Amino acid sequence: MKLTLATVAALAGIASASPYITSGEHQSLDIELDTAGVAVSTLTINLSGMESWDLFGDPDNTLLSFGLFGSAQIIAIDWSLMITAHGASWLSEVNINLSNTDKSGSFNLTPGSGNDAPGTGSFSSGGFVDLVGPGDDFALNADGQLHVELYESFDDVDDAVDATFGTASFIRVQYVPAPGALAVLGLGGFISTRRKR
Repeated sequence: MKLTLATVAALAGIASASPYITSGEHQSLDIELDTAGVAVSTLTINLSGMESWDLFGDPDNTLLSFGLFGSAQIIAIDWSLMITAHGASWLSEVNINLSNTDKSGSFNLTPGSGNDAPGTGSFSSGGFVDLVGPGDDFALNADGQLHVELYESFDDVDDAVDATFGTASFIRVQYVPAPGALAVLGLGGFISTRRKR
């Protein structure tokens, strides 16, 4: 069962101030209920044309922030990326870090791991990779912010672009809302069912 963003916003009482706002047009959101009736949401983040600059935490790095449900649990990730490493930079140096606001929970993706060469490479997970099993899942803070930073594990040239993400590059993040949000979604399903009778 798929719920639209507008439906979720209305159910959560946030239709006039949707939390699903980010910079530019780099996101889309789908919400489905799994067989147990748990809402599993998927955030798609478009990285096409984005750049990787310097070491983690450098102010030149590309930073994105997405407002999701407070205390949502990040449970899986999927990626399809075309990366071009410039100059002496290697494909294995490009990293994508996903974290909560205070960095108490995070996941680091190195899509070109082991590809110690410059040039262009395509990297795909081939579907969602479970983060829960290996203990790599994490919860967002109460503010519901998911932060994404593109960075280099080795900075070949300070204050210069080391890598660029090509056309149709994206990551998808699956998460489950906090228990309070699940209750709202469950109530919405109950109301819909009652109206059909």
